[in-house]
Amino acid sequence: MDDIPLLIDFATPSSIFREHNRVSPLRIIGNGPPGTFVRFPNGLSVSLPTDQIVFADDEGGHARVGFGGMQFIGSEEGQLVFVRVRELVPEDQLSPARSHTMRLDSQWVATVSVDGRPVWPGGSRHSSSPCTSADTWEDISSKQEVAMRIGIIGAGMIGATLAKLWVDAGHEVRLASRHPENLKELVERLGARASAGTPTDAATFGDVVMLTVPLKALPDLARDLAPALDGKIVLDTSNAYERRDGDLATQASGHARGSAGWAAAMFRGSRWVKAFNTVYFKTLETEAHRKGDRVGIPLAGDDPAALETAAALTRDAGFDPVVVGPLERGTEFEPDTPPYNTGKSGRELRTLFAAAG
Repeated sequence: MDDIPLLIDFATPSSIFREHNRVSPLRIIGNGPPGTFVRFPNGLSVSLPTDQIVFADDEGGHARVGFGGMQFIGSEEGQLVFVRVRELVPEDQLSPARSHTMRLDSQWVATVSVDGRPVWPGGSRHSSSPCTSADTWEDISSKQEVAMRIGIIGAGMIGATLAKLWVDAGHEVRLASRHPENLKELVERLGARASAGTPTDAATFGDVVMLTVPLKALPDLARDLAPALDGKIVLDTSNAYERRDGDLATQASGHARGSAGWAAAMFRGSRWVKAFNTVYFKTLETEAHRKGDRVGIPLAGDDPAALETAAALTRDAGFDPVVVGPLERGTEFEPDTPPYNTGKSGRELRTLFAAAG
């Protein structure tokens, strides 16, 4: 099944049916009408976009369905949202006669995987063990709540805002500053899933570590933390501002791969993603999980799995991740570029970057 980009594992006993209650074969390769759906013992039927299914299996009474041409967008009000890849093209090129969105009630789904990597529940959360027909709803829920641990180095406006959004999404965060005792009030406000420590504590703690400090602080952090961050996903929110960062801003901006490439070169073992550097913290604070088109967060990096994790965390925070491309394309959303500090939606950013690319 290596060629299946999107795979959904249903959590509860089910059967895969065709129209007129005819059970489908175990494998469905590029099937079309009649319609295919998953039927549960209580009579609920979930319709699936049949022309997108490339694999369907009901082994052990639990459905697994693989899709081609579908993209997982995230969770919204208890539903998992998927769109056809065609949804990513301009609105006027879409067929008005067809639905381009699929929504599934999240209580019926155990995991969603892209290219074999779990992307739901909660980004890199995963089912800790298979669900069986004997599982209760409580059992299923507990198997899905394995949260990510996120170290946040820099507890300023961006760090504190995202810490709250990720805690609200069920993740654990450890905020860090040179004086962690000063973070006590913030941590108490965030609740039991938040803690404070030194930068080394946060680097060690996190499955993912976000560096949200002035660019001029990065060389000292690299000297102290590069070994602890070896192999870890690092989200870099920094921007080069000459008035604040002095000559280092000039060095970073002049790097062949932009300021993110300059920073990543100091943390050679890390899986670097430029993220959350374009949107004002008050926009993050007030526009998270808004209805309709969500605020877009551009992402750039060279590691596909790191980008997927960053995208999942972006969705968990309530925004629309826009993967622009490799790390050097981070120069396209630095200060004084068209998308910077505009609060554009993900749809608008995709159009903008597609034109630039």
